[in-house]
Amino acid sequence: MLTLDESNYLNFYFNTVDGFSVQMKRQIVADLEQKHLITFHKQKNLLDAAHCMYFEKKDYRYICQRTSQNINFLSFYDKLDFLKMYQYSVPFFYEGEIENRFKKLLDSGKEIQNCGDYDNKIEFSIASEFEEAIPVFYKIDDQHFMVKFVVHQNYYKDQSQKIDYRYIVVVYFDETNKMFEIRYDRLKQSYSAHNKDTYRDNIFFIIEWLKEKLQVKIFRCDNKNFWDIVKNDEQSHVRIFKQMMDMGSSGAAELTASQDEDFILPFIGEIRELIHQNEELFNQSKEIKNLLLEYIKEKEATASYPYVHLMWEREVVSQSFIVKITFSYFDNSFLQLWHITGGCLDFRMERMNDAIEYFGSSGALVKGTEI
Repeated sequence: MLTLDESNYLNFYFNTVDGFSVQMKRQIVADLEQKHLITFHKQKNLLDAAHCMYFEKKDYRYICQRTSQNINFLSFYDKLDFLKMYQYSVPFFYEGEIENRFKKLLDSGKEIQNCGDYDNKIEFSIASEFEEAIPVFYKIDDQHFMVKFVVHQNYYKDQSQKIDYRYIVVVYFDETNKMFEIRYDRLKQSYSAHNKDTYRDNIFFIIEWLKEKLQVKIFRCDNKNFWDIVKNDEQSHVRIFKQMMDMGSSGAAELTASQDEDFILPFIGEIRELIHQNEELFNQSKEIKNLLLEYIKEKEATASYPYVHLMWEREVVSQSFIVKITFSYFDNSFLQLWHITGGCLDFRMERMNDAIEYFGSSGALVKGTEI
């Protein structure tokens, strides 16, 4: 556990926020202004709360720097850990009652901390390992809960400057569908096998913590109904945008759907279209027609799908978002969701919540083997 003075402790917050994209910093500034924590109107500042900070212009990096290094904004940035979008997530199903378990952990005063209970801190400290971290609980509503783990990480901006920052893993619980999701960002360093092991270790630590502290049973996500549900779903605005198909000795292809056309497999889709366009000719030789149709069905049924991109279409284009689902994450143990930024301007957790709610309520993912 690393113990710091107030200034160095808050510097961890700035380094974390400074690593966000410009779009994310713009979102932070908008949220700060909406909550009346900052203002760009000098006269208005005199009428607002004592901690409302005035800025002459919307310099996003400067505003994030000033606010993240101010003790009065600590609550805002700690809550932001729960509300922001993360790059990756791994979903699971669970069995067990969790709200009362969380309450008991909170009542103990040692196992877990409530979001916002900062006055009880005697010293400013940050965990060096997940085993040392004191989790923080956040209740969204009666059916949705979150808990976060924060540890100290660092990276080198250049060969001489080491940057310390807060690395956060958040667990989101959806009681309605009995699913939870482990959410995290990319480590701020070049990819290596060590990084992959770190992600795996973090996920398994969280799983074991939940099993021990919440006394829940945890299950992998099974995607056996995924393709039938997603392809035939006409009630939602979710559609297949792109996917990789591995057809064994026939090779592999990444397939992309256009905005206005149905998703079809190249060659396979063209053969089906050829049969449709020459219906009379193929009807003269039903054996050949049936042979080709059976071949198409076999290829579609036996092809494996390493990953697929789904698009959630919204009336406002800038709110449409894409999620890449990898079906063989960590040696086929889990599924991984990659929440792609793309042209979407929504950097809050709601888009992640929408995705996991869809997978659970639609039946696209179902309960698999117990971990």
